[in-house]
Order: sequence, then structure tokens, then C-alpha cells
Amino acid sequence: MKSKTVSKQNENFFCNQNLQKALKKSQKISAAYNNKYGSFLIYPLFKKFTIIYTNANPNTKVKSYLKKIAKQHNSIYAISENLQEIDSFQQKSFKEFIPRATRKISLSDSQEEILANMHSKGRYNAKVAQKKGLKVTNQFILEDFYELLIQTAQRDSFNINDKTYFEELFKNIPKNQIHYYSIYHEKKLIAASIVIDHGETAYYFYGASNHKYRNLMA
Repeated sequence: MKSKTVSKQNENFFCNQNLQKALKKSQKISAAYNNKYGSFLIYPLFKKFTIIYTNANPNTKVKSYLKKIAKQHNSIYAISENLQEIDSFQQKSFKEFIPRATRKISLSDSQEEILANMHSKGRYNAKVAQKKGLKVTNQFILEDFYELLIQTAQRDSFNINDKTYFEELFKNIPKNQIHYYSIYHEKKLIAASIVIDHGETAYYFYGASNHKYRNLMA
């Protein structure tokens, strides 16, 4: 794994060395390159082909660099994950492999301010969960989370990483930089999320929920 200084413009969790280490140990990527343009991860796709996944801005110099490593790794195409931060969503919810934007919420705002900026339905659902007595905890059992993630993936038709990847993720991300949030109902896990810190930002990374308990708004 090659590592150089990444430009501050592209400095996000994508460049996190511990995350890259977890991806490599779980064989999700075969190599990672970090330079002034950003990060470039080499994902094996088929036996002979790979995808280059990057957060670099696709300018002329980056395209030239992509051609160089694409030839080296026999890549068939590159995917650019260049997220634009926004304050509020203009479109309805959507599902994409690469989202068009990421919502950034300042935790320096008060809880009242954060709630005020939420959609009214979000505030209503939060109140429903409170009335049902649900509480967010830091209790976390990998096997329970992964089982819940499988259910969520089957329900919403998306692919997930195998359990080995999550094991490596928990081993390689420092404990003070990875956070688990779980909601139990009568000792049964019904919703959970994983948040990873990078720099001064906490990224909502993975989430899962049990559809049978959707009326509780966990």
C-alpha cells in the first residue's frame, strides 16, 4: 500500500489509512494509492479485471494518472466519488451506488437547532420512538449486527461486504474513532449504525434495521 500526502481538498474518510488497511486485509481491495490528487483504491471485480475507486477530481492530470494505474492493474473503468456538501436536500430520497451529495450537520448547533432543520416527518418519527420507550445504546454484538444487515440488504436489494470485512474494520479502526449505536426492543436488536471519525468529522458509515419493528421508528 503506497501512501503520500493527500490534498486537504480531498481529505475525507476515503483517505483514512486504517479504513484502507481493513479493506486490504479483508481482500476487498488489492492496493491503495494516496497522493496530492486524492486516494485511489483498486477493487478486484472479476478474475482478470478491477475497478479504480477514487475521490479525486477528474481533471486532466488525474485522468492521465488513472490511465497509468489502470494499465498497471488491468482496470476496466474508474469510479469517482467526489461528494459535494449541501445544507439541505432539494430532491426526494434516492438510491444510488454513488450519492450526488452528502449532508453535513454541525454538532456545534444546539439540539433544538438541529431538530428545527430536520424534515417535520423526521421530528415526528423521533417523538414516536421516544414515546415507545426506545433508547440508543452503545451495546454491540457483531453477529447480531451482521444478521440485521443481511435482512436489510435483502429487503432493499443491495449487496453487502462479508463478515470478515467488518471484523477487520473493528480490528483496524482505533476504538476511539469507531462508534456503535444500537436500539434493542425487549432484548432484540431492531436497529443499529456504525459511525467512523476522520479528522473533525464523524461519518455515518453503515446502518441496518428490522422491518418488522418499523412502526417503532427506531
